[in-house]
Amino acid sequence: MVDVLRRSPYFATASSRQDLVRYLVRTLEEPFAGKGLVPARSSDHFAFIVSECTRHSEGTDALAEAVASLDGDRGTALAMRLLADRWTARDQLAEEDLRLLDGLLDQVTIEHEVRAIAQASLQPVSAPLPDHCTDARSILLYLLRRNALPDGLPPFLAFLEFLAASVQEPVAASLREWTERRARNNDLAQALLACRARADATQVIAPRERRMMLVLLPDGLEDDHFALRVWHQEDVSHRTPALRDNDTRVRGTDLERAIRGRLREVSGSHDKGGALTIEFWLPLALINLPVEEWCLSGTMPSDVRVVVRSLDREQSTDSYRSSWRERWKRMVDLSADSDDGDRLGRSADVRQDRPCVLTAPPDCDEGRIQLVEAINSGVPVVLWHRHDCTSTAFRKTVDGLLSHGPVAELPQRIGRMRLAYGIGEAPTDAVSGLTLMWDDPNRLLPTLNQLVAPDEVASS
Repeated sequence: MVDVLRRSPYFATASSRQDLVRYLVRTLEEPFAGKGLVPARSSDHFAFIVSECTRHSEGTDALAEAVASLDGDRGTALAMRLLADRWTARDQLAEEDLRLLDGLLDQVTIEHEVRAIAQASLQPVSAPLPDHCTDARSILLYLLRRNALPDGLPPFLAFLEFLAASVQEPVAASLREWTERRARNNDLAQALLACRARADATQVIAPRERRMMLVLLPDGLEDDHFALRVWHQEDVSHRTPALRDNDTRVRGTDLERAIRGRLREVSGSHDKGGALTIEFWLPLALINLPVEEWCLSGTMPSDVRVVVRSLDREQSTDSYRSSWRERWKRMVDLSADSDDGDRLGRSADVRQDRPCVLTAPPDCDEGRIQLVEAINSGVPVVLWHRHDCTSTAFRKTVDGLLSHGPVAELPQRIGRMRLAYGIGEAPTDAVSGLTLMWDDPNRLLPTLNQLVAPDEVASS
């Protein structure tokens, strides 16, 4: 908690830290010792605040609430909420058990819809999970706080049982072994067996994936203006038709404001139980815009996936599209862990079975040439850093992304990394500028119907 507070720009001044102490004094019923004390070093002050909060029964919860109210940064708030859950979990589970479950839940990959699994396990008293519940571990820590279900079974045990029914061996067997031991020690063996039967009989339905397409087209009249066209697809898996929003004519200097406004609209109506993919369809001249940063606002859901699409590729000929589809099939549809090698050599890596990683941003000559070459040769997945593609931090970040799972899961892995970046758990210089071009040939822009004259409509 001290580290999270230290990384927060808001609490850099002594006065802001005093505001935090005053907030805690008002919130906690028990006295807050040394409330007028202001240590000279901020790290000492943070250590004092955290130490004092851990002395109170609800102190860490109050601290998380105070940080969220005063700081306003979503990432910092999520980090403090997760750490508060971790602290409270010590009242329910021994440290040895927490470490054992941490090791097992680390093996639950993003292909498992853990939020949907948790919702299914809590029936018939299911309730929305908070935003900081992003993976199996954070969900477990949160559910340790919840009261028992109608059958007397603690919600965290029900979640682990439903999770065991969804994962592969040996993780499933290890989870069941732990829950059985826990249930026996608490006279809950029968309730656990009934829960296991429900878990085995339940088909967990993954939440819907929503897709938002923001297309920037040259205005055609003035060089410094663009047409912003927006499409919404409510359920990608069931191929619901995409609906077109109103077009907007935007000056180049106002692009960020206009796009943030559209994003605020969609975040207010987004189903927190489902994933949201935001695609920015950009011409080559705008391909290095910081669109990922524009999406990282306090109102956006935690599971948002941001990718860049090439408008130039969308308008390519059939011969180019054939190569594009073949590359996608080899790299994504049939992808497997491939030889990592040196992805960041003197020139962009354009191997058939893995993404291309640029050695320079595409707004300079070297990077632009590499990107055009990748597009023309049909490479569907391209990675780069908007400012520096040669830094050691960026190299390590990309190597980690490409070596920990199939290419098909790359947008999800980057989404998780961005969430970690938001709460200070990943190197900011590498993650904040990371851009993913994810040109899925099976997800193209909707085709506009040709305009016809009114008399032709009447006669048809």
